[in-house]
Amino acid sequence: MDESQSALLAARGYRTRPAGTAPDGAGARKDAVVDDLIEFLRARLDEDAERARAAAARPDAASEEAWRVSGSHSDAGGTYWSVTAGVMGQEVVELVGGGMSGGGAHTEGMAEHIARHDPARVLAEVDAKRRLLDLHALVHRDVLWLDSEGGEATEEIAVCGHCVPRHSCFSDRGAVPQGGCATLRLLATPYADHPDYRNDWRP
Repeated sequence: MDESQSALLAARGYRTRPAGTAPDGAGARKDAVVDDLIEFLRARLDEDAERARAAAARPDAASEEAWRVSGSHSDAGGTYWSVTAGVMGQEVVELVGGGMSGGGAHTEGMAEHIARHDPARVLAEVDAKRRLLDLHALVHRDVLWLDSEGGEATEEIAVCGHCVPRHSCFSDRGAVPQGGCATLRLLATPYADHPDYRNDWRP
């Protein structure tokens, strides 16, 4: 916030943090927590994308590769289901199944689950989650709230750029959702079993 903006806000009765003043210790710590969370999420999404491409029958066309349950076969051990991979409707390889006894998925539901989570879908989900990370990134924004004396106060605070729009006004300072939003924390919950996951990221 430059001096002219500070002067304008002061003229309207707002209490502002002086220009150039660093965020308080608690605010800086919250920023660091969110930065670590975003770094953690980007690393996990990179891993998901890498593994999806590695699992593809044709890694060069992983984003277009569709898996489907192609049928079942029975032998003395029971009935098993096969999954095949194809690009642009053309089957290229049998992924699950085969000629040996007991080959294939043990249940149709297992085969459907494998086919549903093909590389194309995983890569599409990774792309969507990366976009959510960008959408809910932290920004330093002037936030307004009502103070205990009935006036208005404002401060430049690191907040979610999507969940806290410009010109937001809150009932009091404690109501300002400083730091990362619930969306970021929820995106991390599938990775809660990862050794780098931190309990203070939980929603």
